[in-house]
Amino acid sequence: MAKFLDRRGISYELGEIIKNAKDRLYLISPFLKVSKDLKELLEAKPNSVDIRVIFGKSELQPDEAEWLQRLDAVKTSYRKDLHAKCYLNEDKALLTSMNLYEFSEKNNDEMGVLVSYEEDRELYEDILQEAKRLLERSQPGRVMFARVEPAEDGREEPRARVAQETVKTSATPQTGFCLRCGDSIPANAAQPYCKRCYSSWSQYKNEDYEEKHCHTCGKEHEATMSKPLCLACYRKYKDWAALTTG
Repeated sequence: MAKFLDRRGISYELGEIIKNAKDRLYLISPFLKVSKDLKELLEAKPNSVDIRVIFGKSELQPDEAEWLQRLDAVKTSYRKDLHAKCYLNEDKALLTSMNLYEFSEKNNDEMGVLVSYEEDRELYEDILQEAKRLLERSQPGRVMFARVEPAEDGREEPRARVAQETVKTSATPQTGFCLRCGDSIPANAAQPYCKRCYSSWSQYKNEDYEEKHCHTCGKEHEATMSKPLCLACYRKYKDWAALTTG
């Protein structure tokens, strides 16, 4: 059953979602200015966790941009019309009015709803699919500095801008998908399952067992552990696939 949260509850559960993420972590927020406590939790996450940050404002404080650039495990995406605020890992999803913004965590009146995968699986999956849709339609980018001269009244602060990166898709996929459930995971042809589905597959370890999704495009395909890519993706990424499996 979904659980209602006030501002304090939202801040607590957001921290728990970040801290307990083992497979994936999606942080979707138009505004970004992450508090010190949440930064420490994110900095402690291993590279094996698929961390995606989707934001919607092209200007950030320079210190926030610097911090994002230092986190190799975090992939940022920009979506101009983003207004949704959603934070989820493989076990819980938090829908809320609160941005990932330090001032909001401490001062604003906020509401939110916490959804558990175990208790509300269908609702959780609906939220996850919408988060994936936003991810697919956002633009991968890196955050760059653009210091601005202060206005005469001194109120104008330096900002940072988003510089869209040219994504090299000819040799290396930007993300991967679990063969069985289709969840977003790091691209690795030798490990094409999320942890939950790999645990199930490893009971029999049948490398020719047909699954449901291509590992690199996520589309429906009778993929297997031995052949995790559809034909189109294999032609596109065969050198990368040989490298990651070899």
